[in-house]
Amino acid sequence: MSLENITPEGNNMEILKKSQQINAVEVELVGSQTKLWDQSRAKFMLSAPAFCHILYQMMNPRRQEKHAIFTNEIPIAATDGLYMYINPDRWFRYPLGQRCFIMAHEVLHAIFNHCVIFNMYRTREHVKFSDGTQLPFVDEVMQVAADCVINAIIRESGFEGFDIPPDAQFQDNITSQDQLIEAYRKVYKETNGGRKLGAEPGSGGPGNGFDLHLSPGAGEGKPSIMASQERNEQEWKIAVSAAIALAKAQGNLPGALARVLDDVLDPQVPWQDYVDGWCKRKAGGGSFNFRRPDRRLISRDVPIYAPARSSYGVNNMVVAVDTSGSIDEKTINMFFAEMKGVLEDVKPENLHVIWCDAAVHRIDQVDDLADLITLKGKGAPGGGGTSFVPVFDAVRELGITPEALIYLTDGDGRFPTVMPSYPVLWGTIKKNDYPWGEVIEIPRVAS
Repeated sequence: MSLENITPEGNNMEILKKSQQINAVEVELVGSQTKLWDQSRAKFMLSAPAFCHILYQMMNPRRQEKHAIFTNEIPIAATDGLYMYINPDRWFRYPLGQRCFIMAHEVLHAIFNHCVIFNMYRTREHVKFSDGTQLPFVDEVMQVAADCVINAIIRESGFEGFDIPPDAQFQDNITSQDQLIEAYRKVYKETNGGRKLGAEPGSGGPGNGFDLHLSPGAGEGKPSIMASQERNEQEWKIAVSAAIALAKAQGNLPGALARVLDDVLDPQVPWQDYVDGWCKRKAGGGSFNFRRPDRRLISRDVPIYAPARSSYGVNNMVVAVDTSGSIDEKTINMFFAEMKGVLEDVKPENLHVIWCDAAVHRIDQVDDLADLITLKGKGAPGGGGTSFVPVFDAVRELGITPEALIYLTDGDGRFPTVMPSYPVLWGTIKKNDYPWGEVIEIPRVAS
């Protein structure tokens, strides 16, 4: 293993703590800095036209002609997933080609939505892999993994005039083709769970690189969950599509970059992570409801009246389970596992589970894992044909408007002709056409 990280002279500085919150007080460029910035931006846009639209997406809201926020509150460079932050006193010490490399690095963090992903894993405190295994979440390990993947993409793209900064991080067995969490597994193993890194991000020490990965909304003082929800993925996808078209028109779209940008438009992510992220965007995070006591504590010999867990503004979520004859027992068990994830990660106040094949057979309300275990013991009713219409009729009859509905199915059935007013996610074990809603493919469990 080789984690290349050669600290340039003069890069020893006071660093930010892991909370990754900053007071982004802007500073004016002075003297030759304005000329150097114009030179950097021109070279960057000439050599990497695919990044031009993304750079515009990261505009300084107060000084849009600059495209970056210049502040001395960071060591060298940073992003919160929305804006690019640069310390002019230190960043301009890098040669032109290295400055462009760092700009591309921050752009790719924003494209991949890394700051939101990091924050999600911080909350979850573990990283789950598609094979069912998981590792503890270590902030520094995730940040090194992301940096290594991004730097490999830039290096393999071979942008004319871009040079690798001496403090850019690489790992021998991580390439541009690695997914973030697989790179995390590799760095975790190579660094003994992060113990070999031995320092904080952005310190200029081993394993730290040249940039900070701020919490979403850090530069604006917004709560992370609010900033995560405000990110408009459709706008980013439009910008990525425009980036691809522009670079192709100029004949300047390296193969490594084309592949990763296509992955952004059609992401290949573990379906559990997709469902979790989708629920968080639609329904928010967790809090406590003082008007709803925790029933587990009330049932004690000496009752304790304490607030129950509720969601961040979420009252109702619905999980509809396809129990038709084409859904086997192993798939039903996998659906139960996903319902467990919704309970633990989204924490809705009311989780309604609707069991349906061609008709609704049962509607259950699940408040905690004990309820879910009871339901699993009852089994899944059904086994006939498939129609999705009864589920949406049942939601209407319940008199609720859910913040989100997840339908776990194989997609072979009759759809309602009218799209509901609430968001719907189809978790499908089979590729099918869905007339509306978001769709994520669930890998079928091997028999």
